[in-house]
Amino acid sequence: MLIVGDLSGIQDYLFDIGHEGGGQARRLRARSFFIQMLAECAALRVRRGLGWTADTVVFSGAGKFMLSGPTTSDAVARVQIERGTLNCWLLTQTGGHLKLALVADVDAGSPVDQYERAMLALQKEKLRPWVGIGASDGRWNPDGLILDPLDRPCAICRHRRAAVDERDRDTGAVHRVCVRCRSDSQVGQRLPRMKWIVIRETPAAEDMDVAGLGVGLSADPPAPPESGDLAVANLQHPDRPPDGWPRERILARQLARHIPSDRDGAPLDFTELAGEARGDKLLGVLKMDGDSLGVKLDALLRDAVDLENLARFSRRLDEFMAGTLDAELQKSKWSKTYTIFAGGDDLLLVGPWHLLFAYAAHVRDLFMAQFGAEGLTISAGLSFFRPTRPILRAAEEAERLLEAAKTTPAPNAHQPKDQMASFGQIWKWTDHQGVLSSGEQLARWIDGKQAKRGWLFTLLELVELRHGSGADTTDRLRATARLDYHVTRNYPTIRDRDPEKVALREWADRLVRDFDDAKDVQTTFLPAIVRYALTATRDAAEED
Repeated sequence: MLIVGDLSGIQDYLFDIGHEGGGQARRLRARSFFIQMLAECAALRVRRGLGWTADTVVFSGAGKFMLSGPTTSDAVARVQIERGTLNCWLLTQTGGHLKLALVADVDAGSPVDQYERAMLALQKEKLRPWVGIGASDGRWNPDGLILDPLDRPCAICRHRRAAVDERDRDTGAVHRVCVRCRSDSQVGQRLPRMKWIVIRETPAAEDMDVAGLGVGLSADPPAPPESGDLAVANLQHPDRPPDGWPRERILARQLARHIPSDRDGAPLDFTELAGEARGDKLLGVLKMDGDSLGVKLDALLRDAVDLENLARFSRRLDEFMAGTLDAELQKSKWSKTYTIFAGGDDLLLVGPWHLLFAYAAHVRDLFMAQFGAEGLTISAGLSFFRPTRPILRAAEEAERLLEAAKTTPAPNAHQPKDQMASFGQIWKWTDHQGVLSSGEQLARWIDGKQAKRGWLFTLLELVELRHGSGADTTDRLRATARLDYHVTRNYPTIRDRDPEKVALREWADRLVRDFDDAKDVQTTFLPAIVRYALTATRDAAEED
C-alpha cells in the first residue's frame, strides 16, 4: 500500500500577514516552522491510524510525505478518516488557506505502478480539495464548509475572529488578533533559542496545536518519553537524539532554519535586516526551484523494481535545500538571510536585496556541483519590498519572476530554464556574474564621483528606446546617435589623469559600439545593470 500526502496553499498561508502589529519576521518564521511540523504531524497521524512504524516513511519534506506499508482490509477507510479529520482542522485553523490532498493506492502491481497511480490520483484530489468534508453520498453538503462568523476580524490575518489583545513592540499600539496569530508571535519569538521539539498525542498548555497533536519547544534536552510522547527531534543537530528515546520515535530530519541574529543572539527584524542593504534599504524575496524535476523522476522510476532510488534522491534533494544551504547561511558572508521555506526542490529566502542577488548564483553553483551531472538545473526570481510593507505582494512577484525564468528564454538564448529573473530582465546563469560585476562597477564609479548618477537615467531611457518594444523606428535609429552624443559631451576623456575615469570612458565607448547589435552582456542586460546601480546608490533622501 502506498500513501501520498501533499499540502497546498503554502505560499498563500505563509505570506498572508498584514504589517499591522509589526513583527513580520517573527510571524513568518513561526508560520514556516508550523508548515514543516504540519507535514510531519499529518504523516505521523496517518501512520498511527494504520499501526505503521517509522520505517514506512519513504520521504517527508517540503509539505509532502510518502508512506509505504502493509495493506489491511480497512486501511483505505482509515486513511479517509484521517483525511477528513485533518482537512476539518485545516479549514478552521487556517481559514481554508492550507489543504491536504491525501491518497492511497492498494491495487496490484509493481511499486512503480503504484507510484504512478498514486500521483495521478493526487492531482485529481487537488482539484477537489474539500470533497471529504463538503460532500456526502455523492452530493455536495456545504454545511461543513461554513466557518464561524467574523464579527471582528483579526487585525493581522483578517481571516479568523479577533480574540486577544497584542501590543505592537514598535509603536505601542494595541491590536485585537486571533489566537493563531498571537501564537505565531509567541512561537516566533521563542523559536531562535529553541533546540528540541517533542510531539505529543495531546497538546499541553504551552504547546503548538498542529493537526490536533501538541508540538512542544524546549531549549534543554527532553526527558525520556512518557505516555503520549510520540516523537522527538534535535533542531540543531538531527543526528544527535536525546538519551532514553527509542530510535523509532526520533525525527532525524533537518527541521531548523537559519535565523539572522545580532551579536547578542537576538533575532533581527525586517527593519534591522533592511538596514544591512546597500544603497536603498530594501529587502529581497528570492524564490528558487529545480527545473524539469519530472524528467529526473521518470528516469529514476524507469525499470525500477522498488521506490528506493526515488526515496534516496528525494532525501538528497531535501538535505541539500534544508541542510547544505542552511549550513552556508551560518557563514558570516550570507548570515543576514532568512530562510522562509526550504525543502524538496524549493527555496524561499528574505534578506538584504544585494546579498540575495549574489547568493542566488552561489546556490546555483552548489546545486550544479551536487546535481548538475544528473542533468538538473535551477531557476530563480528575485523581487524587492520595503520592510514596513506587507511581504505578500513581493512574494507573489518573486513567484511570477520565477515562472518567467522557467518559461521565457533570455535574450540571445533559445531555451528557457537555468535562468535568473530580476530588475526587469531574464538572463542565463552564465551571464549572472557579468550583470553583477557591471552593476557593481557602475555603482563604484558613482560613489567615487567619476560618474554622475543622473547619467544612469539617460542610459536607461536610451536602451529602452533602442531595444524596447514600445519605441517606434525613428526613435530606435536615433537612440545610438543620442548615446554617442551623450557620452562625448558628458563622460571623461580617454586622456584623463584619473585611471578610473579612463576606465569609465572605455566602458561607455564599448557600449556605443555594441548598442545596435547588443552582443555583449553589458549591452544586452544594460537595463538590469543600470537598475542594480541605481538601487545600490540610492540614499535615504530618495526613498519613498
